Amino acid sequence: RPQAQDTLIVQSSATRPSSFTMRIQLAALAALAWAGDDRVVVYDRQVLPPTWHKVARADPLQRTSFILAVKQADTSKLDEAFQSVSDPDSPKYQQFLTREEVNQLTASGEQEMGAVVAWVKQGMAGGANQRIEVRNDAVVVTHATVKEVEALFQTELYIYTHDNGHTVIRNFGPYSIPESLAGAIDMTEGIADFPMHRSSTLRTPEAQTDVYVVPESLGKMYGFDDTPAPATAIQMPAEFQADAAYNKGDLKQFYNGTGLPTQKVEEVFGAFDGTYPDTEATLDTQYIQGVGLGVQNWYWTSPGWMYTFANNLVNNKDGVPNVVSMSWGWSESQQCTVSTNCSTLGVDSAQYVARTNTEFQKLGAMGVTLFASSGDSGANGRTDPVCTDKAVHAVFPASSPYVTAVGATQFKQATVGLNGTVPVCGQYKCGVGGVEEAVSYSVAGFTSGGGFSN
Repeated sequence: RPQAQDTLIVQSSATRPSSFTMRIQLAALAALAWAGDDRVVVYDRQVLPPTWHKVARADPLQRTSFILAVKQADTSKLDEAFQSVSDPDSPKYQQFLTREEVNQLTASGEQEMGAVVAWVKQGMAGGANQRIEVRNDAVVVTHATVKEVEALFQTELYIYTHDNGHTVIRNFGPYSIPESLAGAIDMTEGIADFPMHRSSTLRTPEAQTDVYVVPESLGKMYGFDDTPAPATAIQMPAEFQADAAYNKGDLKQFYNGTGLPTQKVEEVFGAFDGTYPDTEATLDTQYIQGVGLGVQNWYWTSPGWMYTFANNLVNNKDGVPNVVSMSWGWSESQQCTVSTNCSTLGVDSAQYVARTNTEFQKLGAMGVTLFASSGDSGANGRTDPVCTDKAVHAVFPASSPYVTAVGATQFKQATVGLNGTVPVCGQYKCGVGGVEEAVSYSVAGFTSGGGFSN
C-alpha cells in the first residue's frame, strides 16, 4: 500500500525466481547507457482529437500514471486452458484458473521484463505515494510526477480539457523510448492516448411506444426470476473514460418505482465523483442490479480503455466478479482513441485488439463472463454515421470471441401487466410478453450494431 514517507514502492503481482531479481540488477547497470541510447519515437502528436482543448503545460509536480505492456510469451497454452474450462465436454470444464496461473501462462521473459523495470526505476526519483507495480506481462506506474514522466519518455506533458469538463494530462509532440527496449515494450497507455467519450443517450423515435419495460418485464419474458442467483455471486458494470459515477438519487427512485428491494454496492473500484453522475452509468447500474437481485454488486470505473481495464481486472487483488456488463464499444479498426488508429500507443488496431483479447481470454479462464453491447448505430457503426463506407464496422469489444455480444430488441406486439404488483406499472403500461423483434430506427430511434471481427 502507499506509504507516507518518500520511498519508491515496487510491487510484484507474482512470485518470480531469484534470477529475475538478478536480471533487474544487471539491467540496472545499463541505466547509465540509456542516457546516450538511441531513441525510438512511439508517437508524435501534432493535432488534438475533436472536443479536446489544450489548457496549459502541466506542472512538474503534478501526478500522472501510465502502463507498459511488455512482450508476452506464446499464448497457445492460455488458449488451451481457456478451451478446456469452457468446453462442457472437457474433463476440466469450469475448473477455473487463478490469477497467478493465467498470468504465468503468458509471463514476459525475464530479460525483457528486467530491462523494462530497470529503465522505469532509474527514471523515478521516488516520492510520496509513487508506486511501480510489476505484473507478469505489464508494468504499471501510478502517482509519478510530470517531471519524471517527461524525462523518461523525453516529451512534454500538458493539461487538456474535454467539452464535458473532463481533464487529463497527456503529451504534445513526440514521445520516445530507448531503442534497446523497443522489442520488449509492446505498447504504452497513458501518455498520448485520449479518452473516448460515450455518445449522447438521447434518441428521437419517429413513433412513441406506450409500453414500458421494467426489470420485472424481463423476468416474466425470459423466466430468470424463477431461480435466484447464489448470494456469493458478484456482478458489476464497467464504465470507462471518466464516466465515473451513477446517480444515487435516481437509483433510489428506481427501486421505489419498480417495487424491488433496494440493493447496495459493496465495492467501488476506480474514481467515483457523484457531483456529475452519468446517465448511462446510472442505467447500467439500475438494470444489472434490478435483474440480478440478492447478489454482491461491484462498481468499476477505468481511467483508460479496454486493455487497461482488462489488465487491471485480471490483476485485481480483491478477486474478480462472475459477470461484467459493458455498454461501451468502438469500431474494431479504430481502437484506443477518437483519432483513426492506435499509433498513439505504438501499435496498430489489430495489435491492440489482439493484446486486449489475451486479457479477455485470461478473464474467461478465471471464470468471468463478459457481456458487451453490440452498439446503437447499426452495422455501419458510430465511426461511419451516414453510412458512406463500402464496408461495415465491427464494434469492439462486442466483436471479441471471448465476449458475449448483446443486441437490443423491441416489442412488436406486447402483452401488458404488472399493474397490481409494480408501482410504476399502475401509471404506465408495462410489457410482460409478446412478440419481440430487433430494434428499428422508426420505433426505438436507433438500430443495434453488429459485424464479425476482422
